[in-house]
Amino acid sequence: MKFGILHGERIDLAITIESALHGYSVTRLEPNYQGLSKVAELSYVFICVDEMMESEQLWAIIEQLGPHLSDQIGLILAGSAPVGSGDFVQDWFDQEQQSIAVISWTQILSSKSSIQIILGGDGGHPTLIRLRRALAKRFAPMMVTTRRNTEMIHFAAHAFIATKISFMNEIASLCEVLGAEAQTVGCGIGMDPRIGQSYFEEGFGFDWKETRLELSSLIDQVIANNVDLSLLEAARSAYERQVDWALDQLIKKLKPLAGKTVGVWAGESELFSPLIKKLTGYGVTAQIYSPSYLLAQSEEDVLNRNLFYPNLWAAIDSVDALLILAGHREFREVDLVKLSERLIPSLIIDGRSLFPARMMERHGFEYIPFGRKV
Repeated sequence: MKFGILHGERIDLAITIESALHGYSVTRLEPNYQGLSKVAELSYVFICVDEMMESEQLWAIIEQLGPHLSDQIGLILAGSAPVGSGDFVQDWFDQEQQSIAVISWTQILSSKSSIQIILGGDGGHPTLIRLRRALAKRFAPMMVTTRRNTEMIHFAAHAFIATKISFMNEIASLCEVLGAEAQTVGCGIGMDPRIGQSYFEEGFGFDWKETRLELSSLIDQVIANNVDLSLLEAARSAYERQVDWALDQLIKKLKPLAGKTVGVWAGESELFSPLIKKLTGYGVTAQIYSPSYLLAQSEEDVLNRNLFYPNLWAAIDSVDALLILAGHREFREVDLVKLSERLIPSLIIDGRSLFPARMMERHGFEYIPFGRKV
C-alpha cells in the first residue's frame, strides 16, 4: 500500500500524516505538481488543504490530478476543506465516470501526545475499508462517518477550543476589575469533570494560528448559509479585544507612545502582527523575538520598520517596556534575576500571565499581568 501527500503550505499536517502511516511507503509530491505520473502507482493521495486555500485553488489541484488517478485509488482531503467539499469532489469524479473514492480526513487530539483519526466517506467502499484496516492497529477505535460530518468535526473542534479560551479571557477581564485571579478561577472551575482543565489558560490570542483561521473559516460558512450563530462571532470578538487590552496598558504607562521602543516576546506572526501594526501607527518601534516567527509576505510592508531579534535578550536592549504575548517554555523559564538586570525600566506587560505577581514584585518589576488586579 503506497501513499502520496500533496502538502502545499501544510508541512506540519504532512508530518502528522506520515507519522500516522508509519511503516507504509509515503511519498511527498511536489507542491508545483510536477512529476504527477507517479500518482498512478499510489493507493491513496492526500491533499492537505490550507486554511487560506480558496475553493478555486482546490479545484485546480483536483483537475490537475484527475487524469493521473487510476481507478480504485483513494483521494483523501485532509485539513481545512469547507464542509461539503468531499461530496462535491466525489460528485465531480462520478460525473467524469472515474472510480475514485473521495475520503475526508480529520484528526483530534486524544491526549497531549496522541491523535485520533476520523474518516469520512462511503463506509462500505473497499478503498475506505482498506484504509481503515491500515490504520486500525494504531488508532482503534476509529470513527468512520460521512464526509460532511468529518469536515464539520474538524471546524467544530477548533471553534469549541476558541470559544473556551475566549470565555476564560472574558472572565479574566472581570477578574481584573473585581480583584480575583483568573488562573485560580480557571483551575477551580476546571475541577468540575464536565468542564475539564484543558485550554483554561487565559491570555493573548489562541496560541495557534490554525484555531483563529478555522474559527474564521467556519464563520464564513455560517454567513454564506445565512445561519445565525452569534456565539462564534462573540468568540472571535473576544479574541480581537486582546489586542486592545495590550495597547491600553502601554498607553497608560508610556503615554505618549510616539518615539517609544517596546520589546516583544511573541508567538506566531498571525497572532502578534495586528498589535504591532497598531503600535506602528502610534509611532512605536517594536523589537520582536519569536521562536515560531514566520512573517507572511503580505505583512512585510507594515512590519519592516520593526526589528526582529535572534534571542529574547537582544529584543529587550534599550526598551521602554517588555510585552509578553506568548507562553513559550523559553519565556516561562527565563532567568528573572538576569531579566531584572537587563530590563531597565522594569515595566512588563504580560498578556499570558506567566509569573506570580508577588514574585515579580520581589524582583523589582512593575508587572501588569492579564486577568489579575494589581
